[in-house]
Amino acid sequence: MLAQLETRGLLIQGIVDSAGSPTKGADKLGISVSMLSRIRNLERRLPDDLKLKACEMSLKSALAIIKEATGYHKLFSFFTKDRHPANLYQKVKKEDREADTAYEDIADRLIDKPEDSDLTDDDIPFIQGRTCEIAHRMKADMNYLVGLAERYPSLKLEKLFTEKENICREDR
Repeated sequence: MLAQLETRGLLIQGIVDSAGSPTKGADKLGISVSMLSRIRNLERRLPDDLKLKACEMSLKSALAIIKEATGYHKLFSFFTKDRHPANLYQKVKKEDREADTAYEDIADRLIDKPEDSDLTDDDIPFIQGRTCEIAHRMKADMNYLVGLAERYPSLKLEKLFTEKENICREDR
């Protein structure tokens, strides 16, 4: 329940921060401030037809929507401390080094194990632990993008990631 409240708080915070106030955020979504409050308090869900609009308003809201939809709380959590992009970048660099090592460790462990049945009892916890390092990098990357979007709204990263035709090609 607490994790859900935190996630909803993140969702609403992103909407309000991008719009400038709860009233303007609710207006942008086409709902009342009361409805926004009920969404935050877990009394109502954000309607499916408004989720894309919330994502377009804020990467922070997008992160909350993904987190709530998937239940992957550890992967899509939000860093609350040291939100300056330079600090977030340092976190990305640290997690990047650890994830690179994890990829190598996993590849070395799986080199002669093409099937799930080839895994030993020792392989499973080892690989699970190493995949956590990869997940930490993904979380750091997402938080870095959110930090950039918050600090530099003129970048319009929300628009960049939600429009089909733009410089972020999907075939890369």
